[in-house]
Amino acid sequence: MVSITLTIESDLENVSLVGISINALAQHFGMSESCADDVEICVVEGINNVIEHAYIHDPGKTVAIIVESNSTNLYIKIKDSGISMGKLTEPEIDVDLENINTLPEGGFGLYIIHNLMDSVQYGSVDGTNTLSMTKRIDSTTKS
Repeated sequence: MVSITLTIESDLENVSLVGISINALAQHFGMSESCADDVEICVVEGINNVIEHAYIHDPGKTVAIIVESNSTNLYIKIKDSGISMGKLTEPEIDVDLENINTLPEGGFGLYIIHNLMDSVQYGSVDGTNTLSMTKRIDSTTKS
């Protein structure tokens, strides 16, 4: 098992750097470019949620991204010490996709994560929140 930890401050300007890194790592570990793009989207959404909701845009806080890989799976954990989001449930989106004018500006992050990753879990222990995501290396985008 290979393990790499990336740590950033809670500033939205840092998120794209992690996204680029995650994409490159996913491809290095054998994922297709398309699948690596999906993983990048999920990590970016997860970190954005930490900065916006757990830290409420408070700069200088730490966000840790742990990437682990074996021959079959890529495991990613996003850790923070902000406000816990409580119990994670698979979100449902109830919108009229035919009328883009009625689409909400946000609120799709967890929905996207649940639909692109193979496994998603969330927990909070001793003040540390962890969003855990798994993607099979040989998998393609979930349909």
